[in-house]
Amino acid sequence: MAPIFVAASAFGADTVSARGQDAFITILKDAQADGIEIRRELIGEPEPALARLRDAVARSGLQAVYSVPAEMWRADGTWNEREMETAYDEAERVGAFLLKVSLGRFDPARSDVEALGRLIASGPIVVTVENDQTERGGTIEMLSRFFRACRERNVPVKMTFDIGNWHWTGEEPAIAAARLSEHVAYIHCKHAEQRGDAWTALALPNDAKASWREVLSALPQHVPLAIEYPIQGDDLRESARREIERLRLLAYSESKEA
Repeated sequence: MAPIFVAASAFGADTVSARGQDAFITILKDAQADGIEIRRELIGEPEPALARLRDAVARSGLQAVYSVPAEMWRADGTWNEREMETAYDEAERVGAFLLKVSLGRFDPARSDVEALGRLIASGPIVVTVENDQTERGGTIEMLSRFFRACRERNVPVKMTFDIGNWHWTGEEPAIAAARLSEHVAYIHCKHAEQRGDAWTALALPNDAKASWREVLSALPQHVPLAIEYPIQGDDLRESARREIERLRLLAYSESKEA
């Protein structure tokens, strides 16, 4: 059965910033999660927050993913060396097994994927690119070109597949899953619904005909699944427990049918 993670951002930026992400590690341990996605944008100054988070992760026995809102490739297509090295270093310091970043402006003619290969080879952390909500980093074609270039140069980068984000870029999630499944190491689970002119992240619907079922069945069955939609309530521990159990049951029923 796939491990179930929860992104710290699911509890709301204001709540997490006020209480600290280490407090939510304890909550998620009690709620029977398998891991937490620690968000760099909710840390503030990394010292001493990273050490505190690492200790909390180690005590809990949970696994950790480290998410950084940084892009691999600058506007001119060159390697974003400083930000990527910093992100990798922080992921190590927090005890994460997987780092999630965005693609940026990858240019097959200018972008040095071998520089990415050297970063990956520097340690044990799995480096993933997420399909974000931008045209430059969240379309099937751009990501396919990137992974093709990495495969040609034997760069073992992986993908965080966000089921909901494809709607922000006008892409079809099922087509994306069919094209990119072989690269996927981590899955963000959320539904997207358009309200007015904006898309909103929601929990996966229980509907037997919901489109996410086709998408999830086309993706690897045993990689971690992460809740990245709002978890709310007076008792966040109980709210988290219910959502974790619900996703676990949904994913299990889908894997049985696949």
